[in-house]
Amino acid sequence: MNISAMIMLAYMALTLGIGFYLTKSNNSVVSFLVAKRGLTVVLIIPLLFGELIGGSSTVGAATEGYNYGIAASAMTIGVALGCALFALTVCKFYAVMGRKIGAMSISEAYGRFFDRRASLVIGTIQIAVFMIVFALQPMAAANIIAPMFSIENKELVAWVMGILFIVLTVTGGLKGLAWMNSIHSTVMYVGMTVVMIVAIHHIGGVGVLLESLPEAHLSMTTNLSVGIAACLGTMMSYIASPTNANISYGAINQKTARKGILLSALILFPFAFIPPLVGMAGRIALAEGSARNALFLMANEVGPVFGGIASMAIIAAIFSTAPAALMIVITCLTRDYFRGVFAKNATDQQELFFSKAAAIVIGLICTYFGLNIGSILSAASGAFQIRSVAGLVLLIALHWKRVNQDSAFWAMVTGGGLAAIWHFAGSPYGLPPLYPSLVLGLVVLVVMTIMNKEPVSEGYKLFKQMEREYDEELAAGIEPTLHKELQH
Repeated sequence: MNISAMIMLAYMALTLGIGFYLTKSNNSVVSFLVAKRGLTVVLIIPLLFGELIGGSSTVGAATEGYNYGIAASAMTIGVALGCALFALTVCKFYAVMGRKIGAMSISEAYGRFFDRRASLVIGTIQIAVFMIVFALQPMAAANIIAPMFSIENKELVAWVMGILFIVLTVTGGLKGLAWMNSIHSTVMYVGMTVVMIVAIHHIGGVGVLLESLPEAHLSMTTNLSVGIAACLGTMMSYIASPTNANISYGAINQKTARKGILLSALILFPFAFIPPLVGMAGRIALAEGSARNALFLMANEVGPVFGGIASMAIIAAIFSTAPAALMIVITCLTRDYFRGVFAKNATDQQELFFSKAAAIVIGLICTYFGLNIGSILSAASGAFQIRSVAGLVLLIALHWKRVNQDSAFWAMVTGGGLAAIWHFAGSPYGLPPLYPSLVLGLVVLVVMTIMNKEPVSEGYKLFKQMEREYDEELAAGIEPTLHKELQH
């Protein structure tokens, strides 16, 4: 067995060990889904960074860096800006909803602020998007791991990886993912930084990079319309990010969540440029047509050791992304459908059992369908732009108290629906889905809100009341409790 394979086995054993160690502590829905609302900044940063960086921000960004240059950083910059926007605008909204109504999913918060229809719309979007994200991970891992162990049957390895991701999710819960991501994030950041440095040195340094590439590769305005859509759409979608919402629910308090998310955004921003720079170096050093595997090929061009480092960084990205995506799916299914529709009087243990059973069933189904799915990069960008309408609706509703449940619902349905149709139609006229969807969604929202006869919506009144209770309890040094209507 080669050294890379031995390191990989040790890496998998370590992450599994963390999950099994924390199994006993995941004895309730609150502990399993939101870490008993006890996440600290030290855990929030690796949890968030590890979940945000996946194939689209590493392999995909290096490929786009090869093709288009530094502008390939746009989507990851959008993620960083989106996290900062979330922390500064809606973090408290989710913190209040978590403490005052016991919310554990983003859909529960939307449902209480708007209505059940809005909850099901955003929940369905989240489930569909993150099932696709999870489905892509087992085969992505197999493409790296199979050659390490000289296994020709990549589908078999993909099944093993899918099962491994399911086990990590079921045993670790949210807190387990946070501790695992402490390892994954370190491997990703250090590994990708080392590969970038040696890749640029291999071609002769920064000067050669600047002199050898076309001017378009050195400009952030290359393919400007698409870049802005990717950045802006991603940024707006993070207002409705289940990852950030889970942190707001799971943190010790709102200030801790906000600080952790802002620091994560700060750390993420420079990372946005690292994979594209590797791809740009590959544009100079590699043969034409190497874009798709630019990250691995460039690392191996420098030396097999660096190829191994790149592989470990990508594996770390996959290991952090897959369980997190599955956790988001089962949280939505458990809180919005099992408890919200089919078993409203379910006990805590019944919810916990359903969560873990759903993880197994959904994980296996997604692994099966993921064996033949294409690239995550386009899917991720499109999904963010579809979700961005829901994020914008919430942001406006928190500041325009007249926005009611009907205007919010129809804005999300029409804007998000158009974004989905536009994306799967291949972006007609070269126009990204973000632009037509935001225009339609905003028009519907504004027109229906102006037509609304009530000056203040019921959802806005209720939230403000809960926010006052939340602030008063914190000021008195009391742990926020459920809203009085739910205390029974």
